Amino acid sequence: MSVCPEDIVPLVVSVEVAGDLIGLGRQAAYAAAKSGAIPTLPGPGKLRVPVARLEGLIGRRLTAADIRAAEARIAPRRDAMLKYQRDYRAARNALAVA
Repeated sequence: MSVCPEDIVPLVVSVEVAGDLIGLGRQAAYAAAKSGAIPTLPGPGKLRVPVARLEGLIGRRLTAADIRAAEARIAPRRDAMLKYQRDYRAARNALAVA
């Protein structure tokens, strides 16, 4: 029996994905991670949530489809936030030049 790469559950997910799976928005998820309510891995850069600990928090096993669905739900919000940040930086730079 072979395993498709799409069926493999990742070891860690982003705080945003974990928050979506729990039912929290982006800011609430990061606040929960900061307070320790959502377990994160220490280290530099982006915060990551171990899937095994997240499953314990949720009380059920997560599938690769669950994680893909959560990533798809947060993608439009993340893209809108990145566009806002780009536009803000461009406007700020334009004012600095003028």
